[in-house]
Amino acid sequence: MNKIRLILLLVITTLIYSGCVRCPNVLPYMDFNKINCTVWTNTQLPFSDTLTLNITGSEVRYLTLAKPSFNLFPMAYALSCESEGYRGLKNAVSLIEITSNQDFDSTHLAGTSLNDLFLMELYNSEKTFVPITASNMKLIFNLAQYSLEQRLIITTKPDSLTAHLFTIKMYISNGRFLNATSPEVTWN
Repeated sequence: MNKIRLILLLVITTLIYSGCVRCPNVLPYMDFNKINCTVWTNTQLPFSDTLTLNITGSEVRYLTLAKPSFNLFPMAYALSCESEGYRGLKNAVSLIEITSNQDFDSTHLAGTSLNDLFLMELYNSEKTFVPITASNMKLIFNLAQYSLEQRLIITTKPDSLTAHLFTIKMYISNGRFLNATSPEVTWN
């Protein structure tokens, strides 16, 4: 009999508490209208150094209103409300294309794709870098809690010491594309 009272008390307490936690309506998905490209360290690199481009989404907007539904146990365990954009990007990045305004080497002429030379950093417990491929695009800007930021690295050096402007073209699954150009980068 005491077990039934204890369980009943726990259920009633949970119902009362979950009734007190009122989460506001939130917009679970995010999108951005612009990307920016910066150089992670310095634009004048020693020839032995690695170039890291930092791509960030800006002009962020939140989409698709989701009303909280009553779900007794997840509410009781969560003890907090979701934040705007908690489900990540509404429209996934389907492709990134990186080019330079100068010949990079004899097989990568000005305006041609440098994707095979760049790697993108994954946000996990270790520093992991993966090739920029269509199958890896689902990993880019994958979770909202990591912010709208993506790092791209290149360890290959150009054949000449010419200054390069790198252009990032990001294709979004809803048919849009966004462009950004890096600051001028030179290797010494």
